[in-house]
Amino acid sequence: GPFLIQGLIAGFFGAILSWIIFAVALNFLDPKLKILLPNINIVSYFFSNGFLILAIQILVGVVLGIISAFVAIRSHLRV
Repeated sequence: GPFLIQGLIAGFFGAILSWIIFAVALNFLDPKLKILLPNINIVSYFFSNGFLILAIQILVGVVLGIISAFVAIRSHLRV
C-alpha cells in the first residue's frame, strides 16, 4: 500500500515538475521558435491548453508510478 502511494506521489510531482520545466523552456525559446515556425504560435497553444496538457501528464505520471511500484513490489516479494 505505502509503496503504491509513493508511486502515485512521485508520478504527480514528476508531471508537475516536467510541465513547469517545459513552460519555462518554451518561454525562453519563443523568439527562436517564431523564426523557425512563423505561422505556428506554440506558446499560445501551450498556455491556452495548459490545464489539459497538465491533466494528461498527471494522469500518465500517476498511472506509470503506480504500475512501476506494483511491478517492483511484486518482483521483490517473490522469494
